[in-house]
Amino acid sequence: MQPSKEVTKSQSLLVIARNVVLTTSVSPSEESIFEYQAQRWLWNEQDQLQRRYLRFDVKALIAAAEKAVGPQAHYEELTKLAEGNFNKAILIKMRNKQQVIARLPNPNAGLHHYNTASEVATMDYVRYQPSSILES
Repeated sequence: MQPSKEVTKSQSLLVIARNVVLTTSVSPSEESIFEYQAQRWLWNEQDQLQRRYLRFDVKALIAAAEKAVGPQAHYEELTKLAEGNFNKAILIKMRNKQQVIARLPNPNAGLHHYNTASEVATMDYVRYQPSSILES
């Protein structure tokens, strides 16, 4: 499904980035965007953290977000949101108040095809359930 060309202020786009392992120069203060920081381990912590470390090209991600929103979009702010064991979520705000959420799978997430298929199936399941089931 392709995003609509026009997005209202109240809408957000979801950009799913795969295999984004490009290099870019990043200052030490920005290094935390690539690191996993949600939890700690009592065993093999360095190995666990390395499995969730994802270096990506920040400028390319911003360019993809601007392209998804349209020609009127200009990057203003990038924020790392809460992360899970298998994904990082990045909020990209534009000057025109539109927002893009990019979900970047960590290296330990598994095969992208199966992960995406599973997520789509879950969203379809929830979408097509009677509202009474979801409210209980």
